[in-house]
Amino acid sequence: MSTIEKKHHSPKDQQEDQKFLYTVHRYLDHILCKRTPPYTISCSGGIDSTALLYLIASFYPAEQLKILYVNHNLRPGGELEKEISLIHAHGDSLGIPVCVETVEAGAIDTLCQQEKMSPEEGARYYRYKLFQAHIDTYGGSILLGHTEDDQLETLIHRFFQGAGVYGLCGITEEREYIVRPLLGVAKKELKQFLEARQISWSEDSTNKEDLYLRNRMRNHLMGELERIFPGYKRSLLQGRQKMLDLREELSQRSLMLPKIKVCNERVAVDLCSFATLSRWAKFRLLCSIWNHGRSAGKGELPYQSILPLLRNDFSEDGVLYGAQGTLWEWKKGLLFLSKLVAPSVKKGYFIRVQSRKTSLFDQYCLELHSGDPQKGEIWLPSCVVDAPLVVRSYLSGDTIDLVDGKKHIKELYNHWSVPVDMRWKIPLLVDSSGVIGVFGKPFGYVNRVSKRMVNKEKQPVIAVVRKE
Repeated sequence: MSTIEKKHHSPKDQQEDQKFLYTVHRYLDHILCKRTPPYTISCSGGIDSTALLYLIASFYPAEQLKILYVNHNLRPGGELEKEISLIHAHGDSLGIPVCVETVEAGAIDTLCQQEKMSPEEGARYYRYKLFQAHIDTYGGSILLGHTEDDQLETLIHRFFQGAGVYGLCGITEEREYIVRPLLGVAKKELKQFLEARQISWSEDSTNKEDLYLRNRMRNHLMGELERIFPGYKRSLLQGRQKMLDLREELSQRSLMLPKIKVCNERVAVDLCSFATLSRWAKFRLLCSIWNHGRSAGKGELPYQSILPLLRNDFSEDGVLYGAQGTLWEWKKGLLFLSKLVAPSVKKGYFIRVQSRKTSLFDQYCLELHSGDPQKGEIWLPSCVVDAPLVVRSYLSGDTIDLVDGKKHIKELYNHWSVPVDMRWKIPLLVDSSGVIGVFGKPFGYVNRVSKRMVNKEKQPVIAVVRKE
């Protein structure tokens, strides 16, 4: 009897088994028909990848298949030895060659410390590095055992991360040499498939621990969701399909975005064209600029850092926003992304407010006038204006008492992603009791005002910083 043969003969079970095999086989045929062998199964020894191995082996000849096991060196040696031994046993029983690749002990921990990664991200980095090396040597495709359960976890994870349309499309079935043939199959179906054939698998001892985020979700969150929202799986998958449809529509619109150009070694786009776009289109274009081959962008573009670019009317040249060692700048009708170069000279100012108009720097000035305050403006009771006031640069340790509690000015700047060499420019309005207001708006951020300034005066004094 073949190791893939079913061990029981219940008519109902046989019928369900045949239906399951037919569904999987049809999908495998659809997804792999346009790919050339070899098909390498990335097998960790767990339920998902072991079931994938035996399913693939039941449909394709052994000479077209390979098994790849990646030892991340993150678990006890004895457990890993048993797991590798089991992988070899599977390979021998199926006549499929096994390749074991090992990450050097301590390499993942070192990478995580250097790059501020989670252990999951570090392991994934090395795993995909070994995948690429395998493909460079043998060609073909690598098949991963991600299931419908993994898809659901990913959708929930990304939702709580604040993902947009593209993130809420979840895990993709295919990307370059990677294929995930079991995304439409539940883990319990794979377990039943193995149990019916008495095929052994290994259990990762860390799965029961809360060391990794995925484990914490599985151990604490998923069961509660099932209890509170019994139909959440179907709803999430339907929501994903809606996101896929929307992504297709948005991808078509992306073809009509303004063209990116390179000027003086900086990646840029025409500012007039950019300003006419919707916020979504602006964001997609900024992502394209960030990921351009000659761009100064590195890693993932932080959404928070480009919010000012989505909101600003770009009426003045030379205003800068920072993100991960880069600067966004607009000059002469172009929006540029360039590498941040810190100045060698420390800058700053300290200016006494003595009139209704006070000059600051680079043609910026502070103006005080009466009127009805608009949302986002800094307004002061007249008694405060009559007291000594100063406009100055940020100093280490500065705080402001806001309605939602005391904040360090540095916290605000970090939240706004203000480049370190730009922070001296943002004016602080200060009296004898401390910081009254932060004029972030002229530089693309927001204004913040101390809760001391909140009163019922009908016509307060409005403080505005603008460029002449």
